[in-house]
Amino acid sequence: MTLDFTKDALLAKLHDFAYLDEQTARDKYKLTQDSRNWKLPIVQQFLKSVNINAKYVKSIVYKPF
Repeated sequence: MTLDFTKDALLAKLHDFAYLDEQTARDKYKLTQDSRNWKLPIVQQFLKSVNINAKYVKSIVYKPF
């Protein structure tokens, strides 16, 4: 799950993560080193394979109370 304030902002970030080169994405989003369970190259490969589609983006109420 990924959260953002607007649908367009979320889709732009997902597109960046998928298609920017690894170092540019790390610099733009201030990503440091990968962890055991999260590796940027694997995330990029996954995002490219699933064809990011706006129809799967849903609005939620985050921290309503």
